[in-house]
Amino acid sequence: MRRTWRGAWARRGGLATLTAMSGVVVAGAVTVVGFADRAGASLMLAAPLVLLGLVAVPATGRELGSARRDEIAVARLRGLHGAALTRLLAAEPALAVTGGGLLGYALGTVGVWATTRAWLDRTAVWAGWPASITAAVLVLATLLAVLGGMARAIREPLSEQVSLAERPRAMTTGATFVSVLVVVAAAVATYRAQSTGTDDPEWVVLIGPALVALASGQVAGWVLRLLTDLLAARSVRSGVPVYLAVRRLRGTAGIAGPVRLLVSATVLATLALAGAGRVATWTENTARLGSGAAYRVGFDQGATSVLQLTRTLDPQGRWLMAAVFVPGTGGGAERRTFLDTERYDAVVGDFLDRSTGTRMTDRTAALRAGVGPAMVATGDTWQLGLTAASDRRTVDELRITATLHYLDDNGFTGSATVRTTLDATGPPSLVTADLDGCRTGCIATGLTVTEPRSDGVPLLLTSLQLGDDPAVDVLEQPWVLVDGSAGQSFYGPAGVAVTPGPNGGLALEPDRGPLPVLATTGIEWRSDGRIVESPGGVDRLASVVGELEAGPFVQAVGVVADLPRALVGDAPTVPAAEVYVLAGEGTPAAMLDALTAAGGSAPTSLAAVRDDIVAETGAGQARAFALMALFCLGVAVLALAASAARLRSSYRREVAALRLVGVGAGQIRRAGRAETVLLAVATVGTGVVGGLLAVRLLLGSLPVVRLPADALALGTATPWWAVLVAAGVSVVALAGVQSVARSGPARATRPSILREGATE
Repeated sequence: MRRTWRGAWARRGGLATLTAMSGVVVAGAVTVVGFADRAGASLMLAAPLVLLGLVAVPATGRELGSARRDEIAVARLRGLHGAALTRLLAAEPALAVTGGGLLGYALGTVGVWATTRAWLDRTAVWAGWPASITAAVLVLATLLAVLGGMARAIREPLSEQVSLAERPRAMTTGATFVSVLVVVAAAVATYRAQSTGTDDPEWVVLIGPALVALASGQVAGWVLRLLTDLLAARSVRSGVPVYLAVRRLRGTAGIAGPVRLLVSATVLATLALAGAGRVATWTENTARLGSGAAYRVGFDQGATSVLQLTRTLDPQGRWLMAAVFVPGTGGGAERRTFLDTERYDAVVGDFLDRSTGTRMTDRTAALRAGVGPAMVATGDTWQLGLTAASDRRTVDELRITATLHYLDDNGFTGSATVRTTLDATGPPSLVTADLDGCRTGCIATGLTVTEPRSDGVPLLLTSLQLGDDPAVDVLEQPWVLVDGSAGQSFYGPAGVAVTPGPNGGLALEPDRGPLPVLATTGIEWRSDGRIVESPGGVDRLASVVGELEAGPFVQAVGVVADLPRALVGDAPTVPAAEVYVLAGEGTPAAMLDALTAAGGSAPTSLAAVRDDIVAETGAGQARAFALMALFCLGVAVLALAASAARLRSSYRREVAALRLVGVGAGQIRRAGRAETVLLAVATVGTGVVGGLLAVRLLLGSLPVVRLPADALALGTATPWWAVLVAAGVSVVALAGVQSVARSGPARATRPSILREGATE
């Protein structure tokens, strides 16, 4: 054991990298699996990280095996072979992998606590059994992968193992087969992601990005090879620095594997960060549409009552606005939103403009065209003014019965009747009667007038006033005969002239007229035409005055109309309707409290709506997927760092040889910069292109969010910040490792080290 500890200390750099890599893989897997377990998401979200980690760890094992070539050679010369040699080599990586696994499990537990606390409505205090089992399996698999990577050093011919330098080897048949298999599997995964009607298991869908990423890494190796081949023929004419850079890239061992891994991680990071960015944008836009304004207060009352409540509490219309959303059952135009558009600019403003794809404030004025709004009244009386419409003398007295139909405070249908005897030759008569249920607001929906004379006597309705706070004369809005009524009516300068039919009666209702609406793009209308139902379920002819990508509450499918105009002659608000008061940003707290006191729910903020959407749609999966990709970048950076020792040794020997033949230090430095640039072009270029293709081809099929049927589209734009983050990390990691490999005092590259066989 003492010998093992001494050996571990002597190789502490490589073992520290292995410990860190094991810790990163385990921590990432535990965090993602633990979060997915609590969020009800797929546990396979961590699959790309596990696959990339199991590809990276053997490379680290090869680095360790290369560092112990001398020790392995001595052990073989002393007759140590087979299982005994494997046990000797396994002790140090077992300590590193176990220590990294324990550290990773602890960090993963903290990660589960942090992610559930930040992204869910509950906090997990430990990783959970799925994550714990995953950690244990990963530690064992990592150790086996390390030993598999060290197997090359064990099988290396003894004559080559005792040499000072390790020569790069051509790919074996098995390695070539695996490379081609990965590319073919990536092509199949991409094809299935683009195909419709496939029902692949989640692990198949989520392993696709990892395969595409690994294939991109393989392509990066081919691109680098092609680039050096093209430059090799011109390097003689391009000068010594380019020649040296091309020669080193073509012959240096150990850099190709980490570079391919870095490209793979870049592709995964671009895909995952772009997905997280798209889902975040979708969540924000959906939350704004679902909230309607900065605050939303729900009511169990009818639309009329809530409309009047906003006008009572906020008479100037600066803070409050009534809204009604009816989800409908058949989609299309049955999904409808009604807004008090006169207050839209002041209350909502540009709150929804980005979500709807247009300036709603420019469209709401069109919703107020055509028929006038419903006239809301408050009070406990109503008054009817009427007189004879002509000087006919067929009767001396007119026995009039008039019944007013209205929607009361609670949105229910009410009626009030007055009876009067009118002198056919006398002055106009004003009749007043009680009006129940209009203390907070009601609207007239109809009027029935009866005069039991069979010959029909013309009458003139001079006024129809509701309430007394103040009184509202609803005859100021147009009234028409109800379909099927036998009487006649027309507007004159003094009022509404009506003539009861042969049965002595007629029925009037407010003229609803076509209802202006904004419709979402591609909406499906009813088979009987462009009909939209009012908040009370009354069919209204729709007049489409504009199109939207999405509308408040209806999301991507439905229509938006003006609430006061939709309430003209309406029926009681349908039970399925969601009645709200929307409050703008900066609404006084006292006004919000007054809404709650009037029967409303506690105000719901935009942040609360956003949290509900994340919980309902599983949008947190996109964040977990992005977190997984960042762990993949960490694994790739560690794999690249693990090659730094070998690169440093190789670089110093080459520089010593170049100094021996008289190549200047300036040319050597320029050659190093050219090598870094060529690596960056091949790595970052392939990584960015592969990432953009992965976003374009795979993102739509990934289960990072559950989109409802009427939801906004996820979007197709790739956030450039995601590309910059992934590419930036790759460039910094690559430049950092190259800089570390070339660092050191001048004496470390003196020509004498070639004779001494040392690189200190």
